[in-house]
Amino acid sequence: ALWKHVMMNLASIILHRVACVSLFYWLMESDFKRGIPADVLDKYSKVETYLPGCPLSPCRSAKDHHLYNSGECSICYCAYEKGEHIRVLCCGHSFHTDCVDTWLVAHQNRCPLCLGVVGPAFDDGVERPVSDCQIPSEPEVMFRSTDVPRVYQSAEAFAMGMFPDIVNEDAKNLRIIIPDSRRDTMTPSATVCPRLNDALNDFYETPEAKERVEQSSFERQFLGIVTGRPDDFNTNDPSDMVNIFASLFDCLSSHVCSTVPSEPKNVPLGLGTYGPLFKRVEEEGLFWMNNVYGTSEEIRKLAYGPLIRDVLDDLSIPERRLSVYLGHDTGPFYL
Repeated sequence: ALWKHVMMNLASIILHRVACVSLFYWLMESDFKRGIPADVLDKYSKVETYLPGCPLSPCRSAKDHHLYNSGECSICYCAYEKGEHIRVLCCGHSFHTDCVDTWLVAHQNRCPLCLGVVGPAFDDGVERPVSDCQIPSEPEVMFRSTDVPRVYQSAEAFAMGMFPDIVNEDAKNLRIIIPDSRRDTMTPSATVCPRLNDALNDFYETPEAKERVEQSSFERQFLGIVTGRPDDFNTNDPSDMVNIFASLFDCLSSHVCSTVPSEPKNVPLGLGTYGPLFKRVEEEGLFWMNNVYGTSEEIRKLAYGPLIRDVLDDLSIPERRLSVYLGHDTGPFYL
């Protein structure tokens, strides 16, 4: 009978959920849970009081002096404020002490980003520091990331998860590259190609750019009112649009994101993620931040030419098995 079939399916779903929850709690209370004693944590990390303008220093047990996220905590996604206590781990990652100590003491003796051991056994072996954009020829696997903290931290976790054997057995076969942002070709930049600014300025003077600005004038007036920043939005200069729309879109999408610990999860009236105004902010932000580079052949060549050259150079290396390029909010692409 149909009702018996439905009841059996319902029972199997309930049993599956109960089994999953039971397994989760069993793992949390079993030997899988390996915290680190507080005295050992203090020995293999360093706590500093944050002062703006004063860079954090590596802990005394670190093998090198490279810090990866010295400006914000990747657990709560908040920038460090003056007077806050910051814990710097041997792997070079830093966090608010209140955020990371709960994880390290009660759950796992590993960095929540790169899974490097916090303690006497610390040695993740992965080469990370590269100050320029030179493509190394020796590693079999190369991860290349922008210098945005959440992007290169994702690259590290991605590399550790995809290639644990390489990391554990011969870390020289894996390289994570974090180029100097002033020389990084993955983001269109006038410091990489100085002629790009001239090409963009020429576009800003075109009827296409001015018409697009005019089409968003009503939305910008409303945005100025609801955000309390009417002067910032009261401009018809095309070169101002990227700062207006891209920054607002990033702020709104980050605030309502479930992974960002902010409460309450609300935004100014009319700017909810399912509303038409948010959609317009998204459209304009993406255009002025990304799609503007596709408006002419000249701009495309100047914006993406340096990256294409790097990719072609990478493809010419016979020893390479895989290359992963991770850009800011664009996801990875593979070679």
